[in-house]
Amino acid sequence: MIFSKKDIGNYGEKLAKKFLKRQGYKIIDKNYRTKSGEIDIIARDKESLVFVEVKTRSSAEFGDPEMNLHPRKIQNFRAATQIYISEKNINCGYSLDVISIDLSKKPPDIVHFKNITM
Repeated sequence: MIFSKKDIGNYGEKLAKKFLKRQGYKIIDKNYRTKSGEIDIIARDKESLVFVEVKTRSSAEFGDPEMNLHPRKIQNFRAATQIYISEKNINCGYSLDVISIDLSKKPPDIVHFKNITM
C-alpha cells in the first residue's frame, strides 16, 4: 500500500504525541497554524513549553528525516512560535524541539532533538 506524504506526516505526528506522553509531557495543542507556518505539537514539560516540529520518513532513500529541516523551515517554525507566545500571552520558558521518525525501521526509530539552535 502506498501512503501520501500527508498520511505519513499525520502518522508521524501521532507517534510523536505518544512518544512525548510516555516521556511525561502533556500535549497542549497540535497543528497550530499561523501566517508564518505551523507548529506540529505544543507540549508542556514541567514548567516550560515545548514547541515540536515532527519530521517523518517512510524510507532511508533520502537520508534521515531531520535532514529535511531546512533553514527556511526553522525560521518559519521560530516565527510561528513567537506568534503563539504573543497570542496566548505566554510568560514561561520554552524550547524548540524536533522529533525525527524513521518508519523504515521496525519498530519505527524515534529521535528527540531538544532545544535546537540554528
